[in-house]
Formats: sequence, structure tokens, C-alpha cells
Amino acid sequence: MRRFLRYFAIAILVLLGIMFGKSFFAQSGQLKIHWQGKPTEDFEAVQHLSQSIQFASVSYDNEEGKIKRNKALFELRKWMQKTYPFCFKNANLDTLSGGSMVLYFKGTNSKSEPILMLAHLDVVPADSADLKYWKFPPFSGKIDHDTIYGRGALDDKVIAISMLEAMEKILISGKLPSRNVIFAFGQDEETGGKEGAHQIAALLKRKNIHAAFIMDEGLGVTEGIVPGIAKPTALIGIAEKGYASIKLTVKMDGGHSSMPKKENAASVLTSALNKIDKHRFDEKFPLPLQEFLSQGASEMSFGYKFLFSNMWITSPLVKMVMRGNEKTLASISTTHATTLIQAGVKDNVIPNLATATVNFRILSGETVGGTLQEAKDAVKDARVLFEVLEGFNDPSMVSPINGAAWQTIRTAIHETFKNVVTLPGQVLAGTDCKHYTQISTHIYRFTPLRLNNNNTGGIHGINERIAVNNYMECIAFYRNLFEKP
Repeated sequence: MRRFLRYFAIAILVLLGIMFGKSFFAQSGQLKIHWQGKPTEDFEAVQHLSQSIQFASVSYDNEEGKIKRNKALFELRKWMQKTYPFCFKNANLDTLSGGSMVLYFKGTNSKSEPILMLAHLDVVPADSADLKYWKFPPFSGKIDHDTIYGRGALDDKVIAISMLEAMEKILISGKLPSRNVIFAFGQDEETGGKEGAHQIAALLKRKNIHAAFIMDEGLGVTEGIVPGIAKPTALIGIAEKGYASIKLTVKMDGGHSSMPKKENAASVLTSALNKIDKHRFDEKFPLPLQEFLSQGASEMSFGYKFLFSNMWITSPLVKMVMRGNEKTLASISTTHATTLIQAGVKDNVIPNLATATVNFRILSGETVGGTLQEAKDAVKDARVLFEVLEGFNDPSMVSPINGAAWQTIRTAIHETFKNVVTLPGQVLAGTDCKHYTQISTHIYRFTPLRLNNNNTGGIHGINERIAVNNYMECIAFYRNLFEKP
């Protein structure tokens, strides 16, 4: 027995030695790029972002809302043409009905594959019930000291304006971008991109355009958000989760509420929703998360470095930790939330029809079909009918984290942000990228926005805003990117 305990202790010590060795000697993969310094504040550029916010290009699903939004986008385009004359003079322009536009810029290497830069010009509504909580009206574009307020200041009008500012400055200086660049500005990302990004992608395909890489919104420069990393951390989305809204329908005989049956449509539906709510999908480490953990380990404090450098043995513990937070749980599992419920027309009438919609965000490596089947298996009730609603998509492909495109993006980030860490990541929400998969296999979801616990609540929320300094960094980032060969 003593000999066994001795050998067991030796084995444990050897194991710990290997684990500590992997932790101590984890190699940093960060680029050694010189930071170009803090950009100078540009008063005119600040005014331009403020003015663009004042065009209330709000996306609604109804036709009346679309007409109103498209009118605002038409006025925004006229403003852009006046505000950025060098861009519109030097670019070929395609306009699409509804307000989307595509600008094609020739670079000094005119035979190069273009880089395709995406942004959307529409914004979400500002709930009328929340207006009293806004510091300034959501479409005022108010400049308050060092901050610009309003819808689109973070999501996503600021990106389109930053690109135009950067390109305008390059052209005014008498130069051209190093390579061909395409701006694709969509009109309806907030309602799925069917009329904007989808049509733009079809146009590019008809023109036989293939992009060296595509960049869209998704992740940004996080501050105090990534556990164990004190430095600003630029997360570059190399994939995004899938999307499916599944409608559940139950039809049963109704009647007078004074003579209820044991079950009715509403109660059966409620039971089904409860079963789905309690169901947990398998927890996995998808490839984007694996890449984040393996590359991020060397940049983290020792506790996290120890865990993530030894995933071959610590993965169960890591899963347990990530399971305890809804944000980290979404990184390792398909998630679901009931978003719509409808049943009944009067308080004393038992409904004969009850419906609900459950929204699923599907983990990389899974499928819409598999998710639907798993939901059905969780309910196990033939009275409940399932229907996948229009607008679904499987998780995206995973873009490579090697090669020229990846290095070009990382270099521009390091040039723009001081002491930044760049890591691959997975986008939990959806973007317009899903429409462009035939245009390039190198699709990256990154915006040069500093995101922290103080400002992320403004995205689709109250007091959306951006610091002037960060807006200047956005412009500098795109200029650095456009000038890369």
C-alpha cells in the first residue's frame, strides 16, 4: 500500500509539474507592432457623426416603418454625398432601392482582390417609454463635452461614418488606398438584412467579385470584460452562432371557463415551454472558443493561465465555471429564450389556439435541423406542432486565423490601440455577414469600439453613446487598414 501511495504521489507531482510548466512557458502570440500614438481630435469629424445620427433611420418590420426609414436613408445619402465629396467623386456608386449603397474604390494596386467593408445605416427604435431616461433625445446627436449621444453612436452608423472619414482623408491627401476597397452599407440589418445585405451580396456575385476578406460588426476592444486580462483586448470574431425562431402551436377544443377541462391549448403549450426551458443543450468548446482559450492563456493572470493552458485535464472545471454565467454559458452551448406567447381573446373563454415563439442561438458545429429535433424530443407531445420560421441560418463557417488577412487586421489594431491584446472570438448575436459567404471565406467581425461595462448597455438600450477619443481611434484604425498593402 505504501508503495502504491508513493507512486501515486510521484505521479501527481509529475502531473502538476507538467501543468505548471505549460503555464509558465506559454508563448505569447501577440504582434510586436509600434503604436502610432493617440489620434488628434477632429472637430469636423465629430460634427459629422452628430449630424448623421439626426437622420432617424429606424428599422421596423411593418411597411409604414420601412417607408419612413427609407426616406431617412435617402436624405442620409444626399448628406453623405455633400459631406464626403472626394469619396463619392473617386468611387463608383451602386444604389439599391430602400437606401443601401455600395462604393467601389480603386487602390494603387488596382488588380488586387478588394477588401469588403460592411456597415449598416439603420438603427433600432428608442422605446417611447424609456425616453425620460435618456440624457439627451436619441436622435439629437448631442455632443456633450467628450461624448456623442444617440442611436447609431455604437450600433452601427458610427462605423460607416468612420470609414468615410478615413477614406476622405486619404483621398484629400492626394493618395489612394493601397488596394481596392468596397464599402457596402445595408439598410435593414436590424430586421435581418434581407432587403439590404442580401441584395448587395447578390449584386457582388453577379459582378463576379471575390473579396480577400470581409469585415463587419461583431466584437470590439473590450475593457475589463475578458477575465484575467487587464489590458484592452481586441476580440476578432471568426464565427457567429446560428439563428432560428421556432413557433410552437397547440390547437384544442375551447369552451366556457366555468367548465374547464383538465387540459387546454394554453396549459399544454405552457407545459411544452417549461420542458424546453429546463432543457439544456450539450456543452462543448467550439473551435472559435478553443482558439480564444489557447491564444489567450499566455496573456492572462496565472490562475486563468493555469486553467486554459491545461484544457486536456481542466476542461470539466472550465465548463463548470462557464456554466455559472449566462454570457459564458452562451459560448459553450446552444441557448434559447421564449420571446412571444399568444393565447385567448377574453378572460372567461378557454382558448382553442395557443402559440409561442422560442428563439435559439445555435452553437458552432450544430445545425438548425438538429436543434429543432432536440426541442421536439424535449417536449415529447404530439399535440404540439413545431415550425421553423423564415430567417433561420446555421452557424457560420469558421474563418482562418493565419495568413495575410488575419495579420493585416491585427496589425492595424496594434497600430491604433496602445498595449492591446488581439484574440479570436465567437460572436453570439447575428450580423449581415451571413449573406456574404459566397463572396469570401475570410470573414471577420470586428469594430474598433472600446466596449466596457459602462457603455455596452447603450447598444439597443438607453443613452447609446461613444467617447470622442474612441471615435477618433475608429477613424485612425480604418485609415491604417486601408493603407495596408
